[in-house]
Amino acid sequence: KKVVSASLSETVGGQELQSTSLFVDEKLDEALQDISVDALLLQGGGETAKTVQSLLPLPVPLRPRKSRRCREELAEGRPGILVKPKLNPLEGDTSLRTGHAQWWKKDSSAVQVLPRLRVSIHASDETKHVFLLKVANPTLGTIRMRLAASTYSGEPVWGDLTTTMTRLQDVLVDPFTDQHVTAELMPAVVKDLEPTEMCELEPAEDSFLELGKSTFNDVPDLVASWDAGDVLFDSKVSNDGPSSSLKLIASKNSTAWFELVVLEGSAASGIDNAVPIAMEIEVGKGSWESSLIQPETQENEEDKDLVSFNLVIAWENLN
Repeated sequence: KKVVSASLSETVGGQELQSTSLFVDEKLDEALQDISVDALLLQGGGETAKTVQSLLPLPVPLRPRKSRRCREELAEGRPGILVKPKLNPLEGDTSLRTGHAQWWKKDSSAVQVLPRLRVSIHASDETKHVFLLKVANPTLGTIRMRLAASTYSGEPVWGDLTTTMTRLQDVLVDPFTDQHVTAELMPAVVKDLEPTEMCELEPAEDSFLELGKSTFNDVPDLVASWDAGDVLFDSKVSNDGPSSSLKLIASKNSTAWFELVVLEGSAASGIDNAVPIAMEIEVGKGSWESSLIQPETQENEEDKDLVSFNLVIAWENLN
């Protein structure tokens, strides 16, 4: 075995040597600063995109067409079908004249009946954060719901179900770009939240039927005039006062808007902050009938049978 030693001034095999630094940070185009790292690394061709023009559309992950059944229903001798795809592999595709986007014979997934919550606006003044939350009814029936404090304090520890971990590891926040985050849950910040007013969400409307109408995508005046800066300035949330606040802004048709204000988190650098809240949905008396959940009998007619779902709102830690 022959060892060839040479300096940069010499040639090896007739080729001149070049020095390449491993510590030079190659700057990206400014338009790519807000795009997730995962979206850039998933670009094809084996190279990372440097400009917006070089970005390629990300493929949607393929999902197998298979049926899913409920074990409890099967044990009682019933079919218990939760999800069943159509047999024709082309059904639901745009290659057929009819049945576009109708991939399933039956789909009883919870996402089809749970109100959908998303953050419409997020702002911060470095001491607290404000969120404008938008809740929409995806079902064809009426839903009465509200937001309240949550008892969720983290994921249970294996081997000790009495202990929970407030550090949420590898949380999927965007299935299309496969973006995952690690967040520190702060249940103490929102533990004293008062429940909001109960609002009634009307059945969902077909967006395509509403196109062209003057009222399409119209929002209430209270939402249109809502300003995050004014809310942060007027909010009483502080280190010496309440640590959070939650209230209903307005509701219209199948949509409602809520305002959430919380103190700045104390997570370590590189760890996102998160707070839990609860979505409480009334069952019975004409509310949420599409869920097929049977309401419990109440001794007092004014009492409400509520089903609670824990939600986690996370935001980027800028510290």
